[in-house]
Amino acid sequence: MAFIKFNRKEAEAKANQFGAIEEGDYELYVEEGEWRPMLDKPDKTPNFNLKLKIRSDVGQAAAGRTLFHSFFISRDPEKAETSMDFIDRFNVALGLPDGVEFETEEQWISYITGKPVKAHVIQREYNGKTNPAIQYFMETEHPEMTEQDKPSSGMKPASTQQQSKVDDDPFANNDGTLDISDDDLPF
Repeated sequence: MAFIKFNRKEAEAKANQFGAIEEGDYELYVEEGEWRPMLDKPDKTPNFNLKLKIRSDVGQAAAGRTLFHSFFISRDPEKAETSMDFIDRFNVALGLPDGVEFETEEQWISYITGKPVKAHVIQREYNGKTNPAIQYFMETEHPEMTEQDKPSSGMKPASTQQQSKVDDDPFANNDGTLDISDDDLPF
């Protein structure tokens, strides 16, 4: 048995797990999103929070790391249109088809989840700390994703997940009770 068996791919993956994410362009996908209307906090700005994952299927530094980005929507109607311009630029980068409409914020989040996109990452200082931040989005150069990088679930917001009903239960009788014999029980 060897004392040291070096595997460059594993070593680079471990090295990229921690430490700074360097400035540059990264291929990402939207892992999940959340709409925060801030209705209960009139002094706060409503926003979309996105969690984006750096793709590991395109051979880039910091693969598997997570970045966060927020789109803030101004409460001032005159400024709200400018806020939506940032979302429109993001939709262009995602390749959103022309004319598509979403009735709710949750529908939009559900649609963008799992979609690949490219972003330019910079280091931004805030409150004395330097953190990676997305400066702008671009269309991906790798629209096809491998199974390894596709989100494992629909990643839909909790408010849009379907709740089970007694009617959907194949084991329930018409009166809503379960009919299980003693022979079916393990104890």
